Amino acid sequence: MILLPLFVSLVVLGRRKLFFDIVCEATLLGAEGDSLQLVTEDNDDAVLMLFVIDLHNPVGSLARVGGVDINPTQYQREISFDFEEEASVLEAEVLESPEGVEAKVHIEGSQEEKVVLEDIPLNQGDFIRLKAVVKNPKAEPDVLWVGGGVRYLVEVEGHIRNIKKIQRKWDSQKLLIYAFLAGLLGVVLDYSVVAWLRGLLTGYRAWLEGPPVFLVGVQVAFVGLAAVLLILALLKEKRSREIARQLNSSYPIVERKPKMGWP
Repeated sequence: MILLPLFVSLVVLGRRKLFFDIVCEATLLGAEGDSLQLVTEDNDDAVLMLFVIDLHNPVGSLARVGGVDINPTQYQREISFDFEEEASVLEAEVLESPEGVEAKVHIEGSQEEKVVLEDIPLNQGDFIRLKAVVKNPKAEPDVLWVGGGVRYLVEVEGHIRNIKKIQRKWDSQKLLIYAFLAGLLGVVLDYSVVAWLRGLLTGYRAWLEGPPVFLVGVQVAFVGLAAVLLILALLKEKRSREIARQLNSSYPIVERKPKMGWP
């Protein structure tokens, strides 16, 4: 009983986070309009990307314990999304916001590389969806075994009283990586594989009469975890396709990233 208040306190502190998720990334060919047309005219090597970002204030666990309703007076520094110094944000707009909340964004930075969300109330369960068209966002090479290519970097900044941190959710590629690793561990822990390795190393085979219950339980747990992560990755991918389809009428999307092997 003594440890229960400590456990509840840890849960409360651990849940005081905001999450953001890049729900869609797409390469653009260009678009009609003064600001976007300059991209292809001035620099043939310029990369033009469309980002759709969700900012989410999750509901606390344990009968809403751990979550925090945010009001504008709690902001000590506005939330901003930084695409690094070489980038330039050409357009930024709020696509969805909570009912009754007029969310607004503006562009800042020496190279106009930041999208800044103005202070707004954000209750538990609320989310805001915004879009940004960015010229030459910073990218780094992605690992080859999940398709290669590049991964675009987006840094979040901001300070809100009573909020521990603003954390990025796993994207579909990271979910696939962890699903693969969990599934691989499930295969490695297969009783026949473990038994063969033990027999090969020790020559002792008397224990092969039946699989240990603990080993089977661990194997099932890893396989189940892999299945859950794979489902989450597919759901994220489906949502990304739907958003890209909705925005395709306004922006000529050349390629959606990541596309996990299908358009």
